[in-house]
Formats: sequence, C-alpha cells, structure tokens
Amino acid sequence: MKHDGYYYVVNPYALEWKNDHYYLIGFSLKHQKIAHFRVDRLTSIENLETCFMPIEGFDVASYTNKMVDMFTSESSKEVTLLCENELMRIIIDHYGEDAPVERYDDAHFTAKIEVNPSGTFYGWIFKFKGKIKILSPKECITEMQQIARQFI
Repeated sequence: MKHDGYYYVVNPYALEWKNDHYYLIGFSLKHQKIAHFRVDRLTSIENLETCFMPIEGFDVASYTNKMVDMFTSESSKEVTLLCENELMRIIIDHYGEDAPVERYDDAHFTAKIEVNPSGTFYGWIFKFKGKIKILSPKECITEMQQIARQFI
C-alpha cells in the first residue's frame, strides 16, 4: 500500500469516469484541498458520521478538464495551443464544447485551456507529433523544449 496504508479522510464531491477508471473527487483533509483517488485502488472504506459543507461553486467538469490522465502539478495555468484543424474534435472531447477556440489561419485554430502542466500534459502534446504546439506561456514552451531535447 502507498504511504504505509495511511488512512485518508475525504469529503466526497463526485465520482468521475476518466481514462477507463472511476475517480473519487473530494476534499482531502490531509491535503487541505480538492484531490482525486482511483476507486479501484481504495481499500477499507468506511462511511463516517460527519457533516461537511461542499466548496461553493466547485465544478467537477472544470476540475477534471485541467487534468491529463488525472495527473496534476502544483498549479494550473492558461495555456494557448496552436492546433491543426483536424484536431478540433480532440480539443472538444478533452476540454469541452466551451473551450475557447479561435481561427488562426486556414489550417489551424488556437485553443486557450486551463491545465496543470505536468509531464503527462507534455506527453499528451507529444503524441500529436507536431499537430499541436504550445504558443504560451513562455515557461511551458521552455519546459516542452527541455523535455524534447532529452530525446535527441
């Protein structure tokens, strides 16, 4: 077991299906913030007789859309992507129909997404083999370039 079988107390907000797994999303007393846990990895679950107040305005879709494969980094950033037109369905499927997109030229569009720029996010970009590029912020471009250099 991870963390020597540490006993987590979570105020549950939602159960979300993502990437072929169910995730329990809730307020973690240990982390003092919203966290997510794969349901198939939970053991010894108990229902406690406690009450809690959900965070006002918490939006499950917004929370999960910032994740790539449900991995997170410390903070989210607004990232602008340059995408080939054929990938519009991918962006909509992953970030929702409300994802702000704009025409860039005849072959491309831009998408402004809120993400936690983790290694998994950069790996997601790599899998499109140059059909998606990061336009901003600069620190995400730099991080992507540093990762790419490790493979050459």
